[in-house]
Amino acid sequence: MKRASIATSAIGALLSTIAAPAHAQQGKMLQFDLSGSLLYDSNVARGSDAAAASRGLEKEDIRLSPAVGVTLNKTLGVHQVALTGSAGYDFYTRNERLNRERVALDASATLRLPICTVDLRTNFSRRQSDLGDLSVIPGDPVSSSKNVQTAKGAGATASCGGAVGLRPTAMVDWSDAQNSAEVRKASDNRSFTYDGGVLYTHPSIGNITLYVGKREVDYPNRIPSPTGALDSFDANRYGLIYSRDIGAQLTVGGEIQYTDVKLGNGRDGFSGTNWRVNATLSLAQLQITGETRRAVEPSLGFDANFILQSNHSLTLRYALSQRLTTSLNGTLAVRDYDYGIGVVPGQIVHDNMKRASVGLSFLVSNRITLSTEGSYQKRNANGSLYDYDGYQVALRLSTSF
Repeated sequence: MKRASIATSAIGALLSTIAAPAHAQQGKMLQFDLSGSLLYDSNVARGSDAAAASRGLEKEDIRLSPAVGVTLNKTLGVHQVALTGSAGYDFYTRNERLNRERVALDASATLRLPICTVDLRTNFSRRQSDLGDLSVIPGDPVSSSKNVQTAKGAGATASCGGAVGLRPTAMVDWSDAQNSAEVRKASDNRSFTYDGGVLYTHPSIGNITLYVGKREVDYPNRIPSPTGALDSFDANRYGLIYSRDIGAQLTVGGEIQYTDVKLGNGRDGFSGTNWRVNATLSLAQLQITGETRRAVEPSLGFDANFILQSNHSLTLRYALSQRLTTSLNGTLAVRDYDYGIGVVPGQIVHDNMKRASVGLSFLVSNRITLSTEGSYQKRNANGSLYDYDGYQVALRLSTSF
């Protein structure tokens, strides 16, 4: 449910390349990972008993997920390339309809030219949709549960100037998200984002970026529906981003953005403030990380114009010893769905999800890690179809070489 802001991630990547921290990988680093996880889930359907019946699923299930991964970092003179990829498969013991591949790839390149720095990036992912992000289609249990979502994107950021002082910046990003289920093709979406601004960077102040930009989103397969859902929206943005490392223990960053959404028929969709604030405090054995954000996102799993989504999280990690680490995490996610002039009975228009988890990780050797996690989650939505609670218990074994 959590998605990163395109502008934030792009400019954040640029700031890291400008700073060129001392702990960056030197030369070439290539790592392969093998892992296997076993998950018990008390509510795979992500809904009430009625939702599980409508999806044609057993609520309880066990999932086995083997996976392989690769990480590459290589320095080419003053330039850098990086790649992170993983491929696996999810096997369910009861709901075999959900068996599906899980693929993710992120690649980037940083070119440090005599005057400018250029950051290039691309990504790809493919997996079974989380049913918490997928609407129930009455009378169609297969389409209510079986759906592969494929997302891909590419972008570039350029900044020119010295390592200290003002640096004009420009960014462009493209993304495409698709569903495999034919009845969900109307929610396939594409977006094109472009921003421009000025970055000021100084060791004693940090990094401050002022920018203006626009995100254009369209649903190429959408036709008029009973909800009045439209085939496009534009989001004009005006924002400020700040980041700074305060000593070796505290890192803070944040963004505040005014967003003005216009729907394809000219109707005002949303006008207001969005944000992202995060901080990490690292002590001798304890690390505390917190984040809060709100953003306007396109809808892939529901026939909505857009979703106003808020996410808040707090994570504590404590090293019990050199080999044993424990963690606590709590999250709250809130979503509001814009459908237009009407809402079909039983359609979700608002939900909030609370989740708490506790984990334990044991470093068996320099190459092998054994970890376990238990979690509880609860969703409240309008009506009762999408209301549910459930818990998960996971065990994971991984090795790297």
